[in-house]
Amino acid sequence: MGTYKILDDYTADIGIEIEANDLEDLVATLIKAFNDLVFQDEFKVHEKETVETFSYIYDNGLFVIDVLNDLIYILETKNLVPIRVKEVKLDDNKVVITLIFKKYLSKPSIQLKAATYHDFYFHKNNSIRTRIVFDL
Repeated sequence: MGTYKILDDYTADIGIEIEANDLEDLVATLIKAFNDLVFQDEFKVHEKETVETFSYIYDNGLFVIDVLNDLIYILETKNLVPIRVKEVKLDDNKVVITLIFKKYLSKPSIQLKAATYHDFYFHKNNSIRTRIVFDL
């Protein structure tokens, strides 16, 4: 799995920086960083799994913001937390991501409002590096 760092040196925001080997590793690391950011400790979930599939335009990595905003929306509206990646496909300029979710039992530690374009970057060379800042 890739690595991530939580950036808490913003005033009303919080951010993450991620380095991953490939697209699937990026999504798995996004999930890990998202869950650690929202719950800050281990959290409890129901056993029943839910599968959700999302489709995004690759668009120089901007899909990362859309993925995180979808995770925030599902967390807030369906009380579901992403558990693992089932599949990631890149076809032309389209990214299709299938994730496994479970209903969470633990209360989130912080409430994220949205992933933003502020200080966002996405670089792909031998690895993928990205930074995302969230409004709190």
